[in-house]
Amino acid sequence: MSAQNLYIKIWEDVLPYILDFLTNNNKNETFLLDEARFHCVGNRVKSGYSFRLEIVNGNVPRKDGSAVARDLKEVLDASKEFKNLAIDFYLIIRLDKKFNLHISKWT
Repeated sequence: MSAQNLYIKIWEDVLPYILDFLTNNNKNETFLLDEARFHCVGNRVKSGYSFRLEIVNGNVPRKDGSAVARDLKEVLDASKEFKNLAIDFYLIIRLDKKFNLHISKWT
């Protein structure tokens, strides 16, 4: 794993929860992620770990200022199941400073 992909394994582990969310009827969900895992693989003291992605029809935008978000994009882009499930949704995926992953969806 390169220095540019420090968070890939974390997001691979979270992906099943995102996929499950896309198949249920909930409009919003929050998952508490393990803060220690993020600190173990990267040091983002100055820039922080938080981010916000607005995903339309499965198209994940690139976030130049956030390695954490870029790695999530890579995992989502590689998932055919995510692409298929997200095609008809507008999604916001946001990681806050307390490592809560918030996901919201609209049709």
